[in-house]
Amino acid sequence: SPTWDDDTSDPLGDIETGINTVELAIGRAVNTAIIGRGLWRYLKNHPDVVDRLKYGQTSGGPAIVSLQGVASLIGVDRVLLTRAVKNTGNEGASDSMSYIGGNHMVLMYVSPTPALDVPSAGYVFQWKTREVNRYREDQEHQSVVECRASWDSKVTASDAGYLIKSGA
Repeated sequence: SPTWDDDTSDPLGDIETGINTVELAIGRAVNTAIIGRGLWRYLKNHPDVVDRLKYGQTSGGPAIVSLQGVASLIGVDRVLLTRAVKNTGNEGASDSMSYIGGNHMVLMYVSPTPALDVPSAGYVFQWKTREVNRYREDQEHQSVVECRASWDSKVTASDAGYLIKSGA
């Protein structure tokens, strides 16, 4: 488990290992990375990454490590950042907030055109059509909009993804 908060660590090497692992397993290149906010804070400030991207700076502005810049650097179509937080504290105890993506990164091949015979790290399956009902509750003086949907997210090809868990 790499710790990218250490300047001597090798985040680009760790990412390259993951990309190679997926490509050798399924014969397709990683096209998507998802990084937890807890790990992004280290990656965007890591000297190896800043050094590779700093030449995009202007005379009036500092070098900024963006998600798009990292996507170009590591050779994927997109890097997504998880920002959502959760309370892991026990009920009634003090709040203990943490990022749901933690200090982790997932590298994966996600099919741009879903099909039964195309590997993809995961799919969102939907059944039934979305149903929207609108009605008025006169006694409560309110309008109600109700929406129903049936869906489930599934890992469909675990070898199309690679998890980097950081100890940071």
